[in-house]
Amino acid sequence: MPATATGYHRTLILGAYTTACADARATLREWASTADVTDTDTLIQVASELVANAVTASSMWARANPSASVPYIRLVVDRCDETILVTVWDISGEPPHVPDLPSRETEHGRGLFLVEALASRWGWFQNRNMPGKNVWAEIPIKDSE
Repeated sequence: MPATATGYHRTLILGAYTTACADARATLREWASTADVTDTDTLIQVASELVANAVTASSMWARANPSASVPYIRLVVDRCDETILVTVWDISGEPPHVPDLPSRETEHGRGLFLVEALASRWGWFQNRNMPGKNVWAEIPIKDSE
């Protein structure tokens, strides 16, 4: 399970559209300045990858459920003792898919490899009382030196 938040907490609700990643990046840049995050680029890269995966999973869910309304995703950023915890919820209950390492020509499929390389750990869980899943990653807080 991910770390427990100790103070800083922000939540962003986004429509599961292709613009969600850009919206999340812009908001995260603003948030990072108030949370004393020294490695903003890593935070934004990890969150962007998780948001992109959530948009893809939600879009696939929406195609399978055409009578449903447009799905949304939820991005939560918490500062824990030694980490920043990034959690992204989407409507799809399907586990995150970690493909084999894609070829150089493949345009997709690298997101979770990047998350794994940049985060100290990551995982996912399903909610007991609501549909969907949460994918989370912990990013170590670097000293400002």
